[in-house]
Amino acid sequence: MKSNWNRVLLFMLAIIALNAGFAYLFPSTPQEPQALVSYSRFKEILNRGNIAEVTLENKRVSGRFKERISLEQSSTSKSLLSGGEGKDEGETRDYIRFRTVLPPVDDPNLLPLLEKQGVDIEANIVED
Repeated sequence: MKSNWNRVLLFMLAIIALNAGFAYLFPSTPQEPQALVSYSRFKEILNRGNIAEVTLENKRVSGRFKERISLEQSSTSKSLLSGGEGKDEGETRDYIRFRTVLPPVDDPNLLPLLEKQGVDIEANIVED
């Protein structure tokens, strides 16, 4: 009876050790914050050639800048993302990732401009 408990205890210690080893070897990386930019600002940055990659999902665009960019994120924008209420005070910080929403009318120049600027394009269909 005593040897059964020893085996169970040894098995549990082995699982804990494997879990700790896995967490040490493969630590979770915090995700970069995303700037919420207007579509106009997105096109401006795209025309300057500072967009590296985009992912198109329905009417949403997310992506990565080639170089970090300083943007002001108003509390209102942050509250829209988090669902809370905010004030119009802004906070400037550096971003490498962004997201925007496409306008309700199609922009026939967007894909040719992305290709012209050498942007890596990925498209996903998200069913609501």
